[in-house]
Amino acid sequence: MVFHICVDYQSVLTGIYYYFKASAVRTHKLSDIQTLLDEPTLKVKEIHQVKWMSVFIAVQTIYKTLDSLITYFTQDKDAKGKGYQKKMIQHDFIATTLLLMDVLPVVSQ
Repeated sequence: MVFHICVDYQSVLTGIYYYFKASAVRTHKLSDIQTLLDEPTLKVKEIHQVKWMSVFIAVQTIYKTLDSLITYFTQDKDAKGKGYQKKMIQHDFIATTLLLMDVLPVVSQ
């Protein structure tokens, strides 16, 4: 079960990365929302399979900009965006983000 949640979580993070990478307009709109919500203006990061630091940075970015991302996807009319919004508001996604933010800083050191 835990493995399944981690695989799903990584899949969502990877999907979100490519979703924004494919469009400068999306990235700009997310940046505007981050500014409006007084969150750091961060780009979604890619996870590299063999680098713990990339996992930490990607999760940390999601953690710091979670409200902006959910706000963006809530306003998005794209079906993929709506799908990401539904996944990001689920308990499993939020709990995994919080758990990883407790563990990854220690593991990364």
